[in-house]
Amino acid sequence: MKTAMTAGLFAVLVGIVPAALALAPKHDAPVAIVASPWQPGAAVRIASITGGTLIDASAGGTVAIIRSEDPDIIDRLYKAGALLVLDATPVQACLRGVAGSSRSAWK
Repeated sequence: MKTAMTAGLFAVLVGIVPAALALAPKHDAPVAIVASPWQPGAAVRIASITGGTLIDASAGGTVAIIRSEDPDIIDRLYKAGALLVLDATPVQACLRGVAGSSRSAWK
């Protein structure tokens, strides 16, 4: 039983660590803000109060992509209420995919 638990924990860590490294925000690059889904527009509000330049946002405003020259922007985003701050590149690809699929559904 102990061996199975150890193997399971190892498998989870092997999956999570590369994902965490790939999604870690990089300074001087756009970041994605993920905010509470129970507060529509929260990520957009967080972006505006921290001084980031809005690049893109999800339909409900719970995910926002921003750019900022401020070296402390990541800390400021968390202090302003962001649940997660991620590298924007993979998140932007997801936003485009969701927007594209919903547009084609309405045609």
